[in-house]
Amino acid sequence: MWRTSWSLRYLGKADDENGGGDIGKAVPSIVYNDIQASWTLKRGFSVSLRVDNVFDKKAPYLTSWNDVNTDVFTYDLIGRRLFLQANWQL
Repeated sequence: MWRTSWSLRYLGKADDENGGGDIGKAVPSIVYNDIQASWTLKRGFSVSLRVDNVFDKKAPYLTSWNDVNTDVFTYDLIGRRLFLQANWQL
């Protein structure tokens, strides 16, 4: 049996109250796309593949946040990443 899913992570636009200048004071909304597919066999074995941030969206630039110039607790800093998982149940 196959299963697939596509999920969206939406973050709305925001203003940086402490930002200086026109660049990095406000950021637009951003959407991250994640997909997953899994395959299950009759004998309790399954394999899953997940891709987070499919389109490799970069975090927006914010001037006043910290040394990385973005909000590390809100935005995806790693970029596209893959996960492979195998399960076997007795």
